[in-house]
Amino acid sequence: MIRVICLNPVIDRFYFIENYTPGKLYRDNVPRLFAGGKGVNAARVVAQLGHECSLYGFLGKDNGQIIKSDMQKHNVILNMIEYEGETRTTINIVDTLNRQESEITEKSTEISKQYIDLFWQNLKEDIGQNDIIICSGAPMSGMDHDIYMKISELCESKKAKCLLDTSGLSFKASLPGKYHMCKPNTRELQEYFGVCCSKDIEIIELAIKLMMQGVENTLISMGKNGGLLINKNTTICASVPDIKVVSTIGSGDATMAGYAAGMARGYDERKSLQLAMACGVCNAMHEKVGYIDKDALEDILDKVEINEK
Repeated sequence: MIRVICLNPVIDRFYFIENYTPGKLYRDNVPRLFAGGKGVNAARVVAQLGHECSLYGFLGKDNGQIIKSDMQKHNVILNMIEYEGETRTTINIVDTLNRQESEITEKSTEISKQYIDLFWQNLKEDIGQNDIIICSGAPMSGMDHDIYMKISELCESKKAKCLLDTSGLSFKASLPGKYHMCKPNTRELQEYFGVCCSKDIEIIELAIKLMMQGVENTLISMGKNGGLLINKNTTICASVPDIKVVSTIGSGDATMAGYAAGMARGYDERKSLQLAMACGVCNAMHEKVGYIDKDALEDILDKVEINEK
């Protein structure tokens, strides 16, 4: 079973505006609403890839019902705890001409201890041997920043594999931990170590340092430049095809979902990385967030090149 943790889901309001310029008035725009949050996006892609997926976290009132409906439509098993308060909203402005994206996120409602305790109770009862657990996104207000570190320890005790995809303070607080895989992008990796670098060899050196924090595999997503997978045995490079990008929002989540699906299928590192990169590219081809077209995915898979460095 692939189990996805999404503690802080969101409703994404997307405005697609050609040549967007701050300070100007744009009339009569109709937003597109998507159920989002990194874990929600990842769970949707896992399900689209044909895998049984269970989602854990918290849902507020009206916005939460939109997320609930979307997950049920995609056959994601819901283990979400409903609370008093509202699920946050994010405003996304996508400049379709200049390929730039602006994002405004709301602060989440503060979650109370009774709901956090219920979350832990459900997770401890459900996680089983050989499960794949994706810890995705930031915790809600009121939660400990190191919650993913604690989940990784729970996974180790249950002989499950824990995957980490978060950033900022949550990323720092999640380490050291017991992670089968961690997926920072180059910016997040540099922020964690407080350095600035541009060469692949420097990025690889940082990934090796991350392994000293309890990470077995580091998947570094590099946008149009593909990705790197580093572990103690090898460094694998993935190059991706050049495509017309519609929106990259959710591509990292699709990448994580693809890697988890590869693990569930028993793929080796190379094939899992290839599927992960193809899912990320496929997501970027659509307005929808955390979405893949399975026909397009098959075509993209053949164009993702995998090589050892």
